[in-house]
Amino acid sequence: MAATGSPRHTKPVPTVPGSSIPVLYKLVLTCASLAVLAIWLSRGPTLAEAIGDRQFDFILIWVLPIAFVARFLSFPLGKVTVSLDTPVFIAAIFHLGPLATALAVCSTMLVYGWMRMVRQMPPFMVAERPHLRFLRLLFSPMITACLALLCSDFVTQNWPMVPPVTEDFALVAARVIAVTVVFLAVQHVVILGSYAIEGQPIRTLLSETALPGWMAELAMIPVTIFFVWTLDRQDPIPFFVLGGSACVLADIFRRLANARARTLETIDQLEHLISTGEHVLAVLSPRQVLRALVDSIGNRIPDARHAMAGLWDDDDATKPCIISVRDRAGNIETDAELAGLQNALAERIRQNRPAMFTVRGEGENWAAMIVPLVVDGQPEGFIGVDLGLVPV
Repeated sequence: MAATGSPRHTKPVPTVPGSSIPVLYKLVLTCASLAVLAIWLSRGPTLAEAIGDRQFDFILIWVLPIAFVARFLSFPLGKVTVSLDTPVFIAAIFHLGPLATALAVCSTMLVYGWMRMVRQMPPFMVAERPHLRFLRLLFSPMITACLALLCSDFVTQNWPMVPPVTEDFALVAARVIAVTVVFLAVQHVVILGSYAIEGQPIRTLLSETALPGWMAELAMIPVTIFFVWTLDRQDPIPFFVLGGSACVLADIFRRLANARARTLETIDQLEHLISTGEHVLAVLSPRQVLRALVDSIGNRIPDARHAMAGLWDDDDATKPCIISVRDRAGNIETDAELAGLQNALAERIRQNRPAMFTVRGEGENWAAMIVPLVVDGQPEGFIGVDLGLVPV
């Protein structure tokens, strides 16, 4: 699992205009990574030989699809964005050879980065000139691909692994842990360094990105071990089933994260609406508020005989509620007597739930329906409608 909120997704802080240090940092390291790849190619097998020996069709059919899906199903976890592609990359380091691994890593990250750049998503939301955006696009994929190539070259030279894996499981697990820690440590230091140079506080990067990212990566080490253990070119089904399960899990977390984000956005809107209402109540007099309420109710429910609204008045023992009424013609009466309604409300005072009841008037009874008007969790009054006359 690549906890990529910082290394690959963090929104950079704009640097001082004219500052060339971040650009030089990315340019030098990107060129150095390209140089390492070129040197390795000049000393090793050709591209066709290296990939052909590792069965190019196997990489295309089994490895790259899992890596792409895992990368595109990344989901936010706190301050970082998590994807499940690191186990796939580590498995490639142990089984596919240096060049095929670098190709898989670079192509996956480049396609994903290009998608984010086109959509102007972090870290491509800063207003940059095209060549600087292109450099930002290349930086992380080239660094990670070069690092994967070097790790895979080391594993191939020192710990050659021929599937199906027959070595002691504990030994394989220890090697996977060692390679994973080195791979992620170097990647995080180099890429986090670019954000630090761009102006992000180091303490913030460490506390909000590096630490959560490392916790997420360490939690997924058992999955990484099983990816390495199951990857077999002769029998790829176990690897594909494990990868598919991981992608399904990532999709579930991604959907939950999106739902949580939508919920938080709705809550923000409601809080803004509540604060606006509280501000209106604080600025306007109660009677002005009531006139606006009954006018709005009457416009929305034109068939109602009367629209009503009231605010509790704790200072008046005889009239517990200040009531405003609007008839069908649009006439509004504030401080309406409505003794029958006052008596009915006295029985239901401060009840924080809708109610329907009969109001006994002079010579006629009528049905009323009221809904509490709640402000800051407390019922401050009601809104309601006159549903019509009922038999005396």
